[in-house]
Amino acid sequence: MKFNIKPGEFLKRILFVRFAICLTAFPLFGQWQADYRLTNDPNESRCATTKAVAANGPSVHLVWFDNRDGNQEIYYKSSGDTGLTWNADVRLTNNASNSQTPRIVISGTNLHVVWQDNRDGNYEVYYQRSTDSGANWGADTRLTSNSSWSLFPTLAVSGSRVYLLWMDDRDGNRETYFKRSTDNGITWSGDLRLSNDADWTWAPAIAVSADTVHAVWYESDAGGNLGKEIFYARSTNAGVTWNAATNLTNDPGVSMGPCVGASGSTVHVTWEDNRDGNYEIYYQRSTDSGANWGADTRLTSNTAASTGSSIDVSGLNLHVVWTDERDLNSEIYYKSSVNNGFSWSPDTRLTNDVATSFYNSIAVSGSAVHVVWYDLRDGNWEVYYKRNPTGNVFIEEQKSEVSEPNPLSAATMFRDRIIITFAKPSGEPLEIKLYAIAGTLVFEENCGRPVSTRILQGEKIRGLNRGVYFLKVTSGKDKIAGIKLIKF
Repeated sequence: MKFNIKPGEFLKRILFVRFAICLTAFPLFGQWQADYRLTNDPNESRCATTKAVAANGPSVHLVWFDNRDGNQEIYYKSSGDTGLTWNADVRLTNNASNSQTPRIVISGTNLHVVWQDNRDGNYEVYYQRSTDSGANWGADTRLTSNSSWSLFPTLAVSGSRVYLLWMDDRDGNRETYFKRSTDNGITWSGDLRLSNDADWTWAPAIAVSADTVHAVWYESDAGGNLGKEIFYARSTNAGVTWNAATNLTNDPGVSMGPCVGASGSTVHVTWEDNRDGNYEIYYQRSTDSGANWGADTRLTSNTAASTGSSIDVSGLNLHVVWTDERDLNSEIYYKSSVNNGFSWSPDTRLTNDVATSFYNSIAVSGSAVHVVWYDLRDGNWEVYYKRNPTGNVFIEEQKSEVSEPNPLSAATMFRDRIIITFAKPSGEPLEIKLYAIAGTLVFEENCGRPVSTRILQGEKIRGLNRGVYFLKVTSGKDKIAGIKLIKF
């Protein structure tokens, strides 16, 4: 790996990066720990695909629905130590009807949960919140009210703004609707219809980054094809107004089950698609907040079905889980990207038992990756959990201190040595420091004379553990570069 550094005016020095090793994806560092059973009762416990789990710092929060009480009720439990130990189950609903498919999002100490509920004679969307990290919960709030069904609600949150998306039958066919709260769930706006198609829409998903809200769903193709296609709509003013929905997919197969995540101006969508003769997980991204979209990327490739993807985004890091039948039963698989979706790691199998594991959900916080699903290995459906405590090793949105261009929008990798080449030798002595991700200084070198090339090598470099490092190069009083590196 080589860097070319041309000194110049402070904060306008440009770092040119040439790779001796091509940038590529590889598995994130750390290891997945053993499966952990989170529910234990003789009846069925089931979680939703996507947003069944949420995390913030060391706190992890789970919601699911459970029929231990004779009907389906919403339950909640949490961990305060990044999933090492878990608190007792908390029942959130209590009525004689069925409450199903809960989803949870988190902002600070505020937790927001939605689900579908037929206590009113038809399915309506209900909401509940906690403002103290799940210690106490408010009353149920009914968010929809019409004579038809309102189904599959899902949430996104940014500060005190909470955004709701769901599927609704009120128009004679199923359409995607939206509403929002700007005061942390205390009051809610009116319903807003986002889709308008002669056929049904299904499986809405939502994400937010700053004031831009992103919504996806699947429905019959506007051209009348029998297959389903993925549609996308966005709001750039925090949900006040929305653009018209547009196709993200257009192929003769069936595209369905979309999931969306966003960080900064980049939007990521995954879905399942049978254009290849069986269902595979596909991916597409936009780097300008949804204005334009790149080409489809196939993430899985095997002769069995890969379905039910769930994505979470942490800066440049993307984490995806799905259900896969390549092992002759349904198992949970995972893969990641460390460079904003440019390239992807190999598939990692997370579960390995003879029973069915599916309906997976993923959440990332700090360095930890958390996955939940429900599983038949115990003879009935139970919710299971798995974590990788160091699976998200990058600092979110870490920026180089070079003003422009930013030389490392993706990770730069090294193995045994780092070669720094100056286009014009500096007139000042150089100071080179290498820091571990925790901020510990692990390598330091002072060059007392101007140099054109400096090679960092030897036992100190070879002996570094795999992981993320930060290289700081200064010349006199000026900082030439602050660079994020990966030892692989």
